[in-house]
Amino acid sequence: MCHADHNMLSGRDASDALRRIGRAGPDASEMELLRAATLDVDRAAAAWRRWIATHTVDDASHRAADVLPAVSANLPGDVLGAEADRLRGIRRREWADVQFRLEVLEEAIGVLDPLGIQPLLCKGAALSTTVYVEPGIRPMSNVDVVVGAERFDEVMQAFAAAGWHRPDADNPFDHAVGLFDPLYRAIAVHRWVLFPRFSAAPESAWMQRSVPHMVRGCDLCRFRCADEMVIAIMHGLLMSGASSVLWPLDVVQAARRGHEVDGIDPDAFWHEVVESASAICAGPIVADALEMCRVELDVSVPSAAVEQLAGSSVDRDLAQHWALCRRGVTIEWRIRRYRKLKRHRGERATVAGYFGPRYAAMRAKGLGSAVSDRADRVRTIVSDHRRD
Repeated sequence: MCHADHNMLSGRDASDALRRIGRAGPDASEMELLRAATLDVDRAAAAWRRWIATHTVDDASHRAADVLPAVSANLPGDVLGAEADRLRGIRRREWADVQFRLEVLEEAIGVLDPLGIQPLLCKGAALSTTVYVEPGIRPMSNVDVVVGAERFDEVMQAFAAAGWHRPDADNPFDHAVGLFDPLYRAIAVHRWVLFPRFSAAPESAWMQRSVPHMVRGCDLCRFRCADEMVIAIMHGLLMSGASSVLWPLDVVQAARRGHEVDGIDPDAFWHEVVESASAICAGPIVADALEMCRVELDVSVPSAAVEQLAGSSVDRDLAQHWALCRRGVTIEWRIRRYRKLKRHRGERATVAGYFGPRYAAMRAKGLGSAVSDRADRVRTIVSDHRRD
């Protein structure tokens, strides 16, 4: 983080809640944009002025740029000043980009319908079509759908036969595979959402309580909003990437409107959040995230819910991963994922069972390309988490 970011808060110290999530959370400049995007007009305007005093829209990092459309939606033009028209333009472009990406759903359903599979929409695509009521403020790089593990290979073959492109060789321990349709619109097809990377078991209960959802005339399913909040937090805090800054926006929107979308009262919504996070032994991590949003972004989170989450059990592997993420270290843990997969299948983990599929995937991709991708990922992580 640059020297200006250390001093841009004009005397405002980071809260204990923000310090607790450490480098897994937004940096100081990103927090100012999140405040500008979510708080009431007076406090949001103050945050925007602090940010624009030491930054420009042109120089905004890719993570900070993802928050700018929400800032444009939250603040009036006279507060945004000379940047108002540009930010409106960025927001319109984001809206158009999301609409283009969502069009891929019709093509994907055309592949899945003959198989009798109804996809389950998740993550950004689900959130942007439920709890976000203002258009153009939730960027997304692809559309995420869950098809399950049982027929996953059959689904991949069907997409390939329909002309979809798979840019990467299959990693046998990944929870999802990225695909592009002939127009190069991206979709991520999931076996699971958090398992085996951030959960000790598949999220079967979440899938069973999924609800009908329609997007652009397409009949789908989606997770309940409480489950989506937990997914957003886990992916945002435990991975390096754009979602590392977007998850607080998702929490704010889900906290404000999730209960209405699912037709329940607020207390029932927060009860579902506690149940959802506790079921995957991630309660303390979700508690840290919600407390930060409560303190920094004025999210109305019941203190009882935070206390219940903080006092619940946490998976040992997940606790270690969280401790490292808070220090800016993100590890793939592929061996752990392999072990979880084998346990889930009732099989024994072996050295050959791990290295055989890994080597085959690297050969299919090309060893040089695999090494280059790994180096690029390391550079991205260092760039995203650099601190003075």
